[in-house]
Amino acid sequence: AITLNVTTAVTDGEYGGQLLILEGMDDVATVTVPDSGNVKLNGACALGEGDTLTLFWSEAISKWCELARSLN
Repeated sequence: AITLNVTTAVTDGEYGGQLLILEGMDDVATVTVPDSGNVKLNGACALGEGDTLTLFWSEAISKWCELARSLN
C-alpha cells in the first residue's frame, strides 16, 4: 500500500473542466490519494480493487476537485 505525495499527488490539469478517473487495482496494494497539495477531496481516499475516484480540474483554484468516489 502507498500514499501519494502530499505536495504533488497528481500532475496538474491542462484546462478547466478536464476529468480524471483513478481506479484501484488491488485490495492489498491500495493507493491513497491525500486531500492536500493540488488535490481537494472530502478527506483522503484509499483506492482498492474496483474503487474509483473521479476528479475535475478547477482553473479557478488550480486543483483537482473531487466529483465522485465509489468504494466498492
